[in-house]
Amino acid sequence: MQLKLVLLALAQAVAILAQGPVVLTAEQIFATVVDYEPFLIEVTTTTTWTQSPSISEPEPTVPPTPTIFYG
Repeated sequence: MQLKLVLLALAQAVAILAQGPVVLTAEQIFATVVDYEPFLIEVTTTTTWTQSPSISEPEPTVPPTPTIFYG
């Protein structure tokens, strides 16, 4: 039974890795003032990035230490 579960998990991992990286796209629209008619236009910015597995271990974040200032 455990061997089946291990093989199933391994097959799922291989299937996910075989798909390749995911390409994500975000589009932002800004209202911009210009010195010609219609004086207010929309400017579009498109950002594209590829999501991939991390190549490094995430490091734990350390909470900031409080600082007391006597001045």
